[in-house]
Amino acid sequence: MDYIKNRTIDTPFSLHDSKVTNVRIINNKLILTVNYIYQYVRGKEKSFNGEIEFTDIDSEECAIIVFDDLLDNSDMKASSRSMTIERFIEKYHNTEFEILSEAYHAYHTIYQGWLWTNNQNPVTMYMIIYNTGNITYKIEIENKER
Repeated sequence: MDYIKNRTIDTPFSLHDSKVTNVRIINNKLILTVNYIYQYVRGKEKSFNGEIEFTDIDSEECAIIVFDDLLDNSDMKASSRSMTIERFIEKYHNTEFEILSEAYHAYHTIYQGWLWTNNQNPVTMYMIIYNTGNITYKIEIENKER
């Protein structure tokens, strides 16, 4: 099932606590494979495997920011490095990015969460995506009710 996100209203899906297990760019599309896409229907939570596809991305306006530690409100002094999505794919292809929060504004999508690398402690990461095309949730129909 494909669901195209309407940029002017909230989506019925959430990626909070999902893990991005694969990031790839094909032509002008950014595709994120996630272990869960959550949906609340009639008071029950359903979760699906699937992908989020961003069409018409502008790679020059996209960025990944990886910090050296976890950020919290008491210590905002961690250093960070910014990179392109292409560089992120090259450098962090065997990692998981756990999404803790998601924000959508006009043509920007921002995911904030934890980057897990080789059994090390997680670090804070931001994924900033700029696309002028669709955001499509490609959902595998079999779901897991909780």
